[in-house]
Amino acid sequence: MQRKKFILILTLSIALLCISCGKKKRGVQTPPVADAGNNFEVFIEDVATLDASKSSDKDGDKLRYRWEIEAAPEGSKAKIRDRKAMKASLASTVPGNYRIKLTVSDGDLESTTTIDVGFYAKSSWAMYGGDPRHTSLSQSFGPTEGKLAWQLETNGVYTSCAVTTDGKIYVGNTNRMLYCIKDGEILWEFKTNGVINSAPAIDKNGNIYFGTGDYSLYSVSAEGKLNWIYRTTAAIQSSCTIKDDVIYFGSNNTYVYAVGTDGSLKWKFRTGAGVLGSPTIGDDGTVYIGSVDYTFYALTSEGKFKWNFVTGSRITSTAVLDEEGNVYFGSEDHFFYALDSDGNRLWAHKTRGPIKSSPALDGDTLYFGSNDTYLYAIDKNDGREKWRTRTGREIISSPTVDNNGVVFVGSNDGVVYAVNKEGDILWKYNTGNIVTYPVVIGPKGYLYVSSYKRTFSALH
Repeated sequence: MQRKKFILILTLSIALLCISCGKKKRGVQTPPVADAGNNFEVFIEDVATLDASKSSDKDGDKLRYRWEIEAAPEGSKAKIRDRKAMKASLASTVPGNYRIKLTVSDGDLESTTTIDVGFYAKSSWAMYGGDPRHTSLSQSFGPTEGKLAWQLETNGVYTSCAVTTDGKIYVGNTNRMLYCIKDGEILWEFKTNGVINSAPAIDKNGNIYFGTGDYSLYSVSAEGKLNWIYRTTAAIQSSCTIKDDVIYFGSNNTYVYAVGTDGSLKWKFRTGAGVLGSPTIGDDGTVYIGSVDYTFYALTSEGKFKWNFVTGSRITSTAVLDEEGNVYFGSEDHFFYALDSDGNRLWAHKTRGPIKSSPALDGDTLYFGSNDTYLYAIDKNDGREKWRTRTGREIISSPTVDNNGVVFVGSNDGVVYAVNKEGDILWKYNTGNIVTYPVVIGPKGYLYVSSYKRTFSALH
């Protein structure tokens, strides 16, 4: 009996000692390290893979995982699949930034980390103003911080650019070169015989069109090979607009041209002076264009005169057309005009300087700059000024609006401004020299900027 009692006491002592040792061991454990990788971006058509495989535990314990959506864009109903697995997935039809939280546990201790996953619309910027109506409205989101991602420099000034859905950038330069760029690397370059001052345009087959100072319209393939040249009798500073396999542009020789994608002339229409803006095309084929002869024209799809509207000075900017058929543009007479589809004036808003900046349209709000240094937000229905935001010098560059309603515009003070819907400046980026060309938003949120510092920059 005494022997059995001794054995029982010994067994209990050993058990208590093991428990004590176990507690001591757990007490000196180190927590695991949660690693969800780097922030990344995908298109909304794709699935984002969440990977915690680089998470670790110094004690060698088996890890458990938990993925959560900590923040998402308004209206999103996205859910994480396999949320308790080392590798999970996330899909969404709502573009924007998703903050993802990863929790890693070893059964006793845990740690967390977060990453940002950006979902972007598979957008492109095929021509000046983004589309034939020149709304300058992007489906992508612009930068939230305005920091330099990469920069190229040449011996000439870059123009505004066109961008494909896969991120290829086509941009001209006053050094007579057209460049194809991706991720800050030049893929190819095409030499012309004249200075390039106009923004390139891309057709549905990937061909690029642009005018030059050697009086020519060039067509170049996506591989950088010459397709054809159409010659006019003066320099072409007007950026091309493409609709239904027709390329529309103006020339300093007073004509507006419509040329087929095979290089054949469809028609040409003579104005009273040079044409610097880009033609705006309606759904019915109507062509809207201003001229240095102080006159704004509407032409039929066959190039016949429909009506005109005379202002008090030169029209060098490009017009924007709304879905109701009303057209809006600025003149160097200091006025910004709204006309109906028959050419009747709806309203006019006066600024304190010539207007060379082309407008952007987002919903009921028009945005444009003036030589009086202000960026304006105007109600398209009645011409009422919603707000104005001042920059350091004249604004000749045209605004671009992202999918959040943020307005991006360059100024002759050398600064690119990001301005919210209320007119507040969100951030500024100083390029070092004047910015006269419109900034362009790429398919994954990069903002492309041309400066007279002879740089072409990507901001993020």
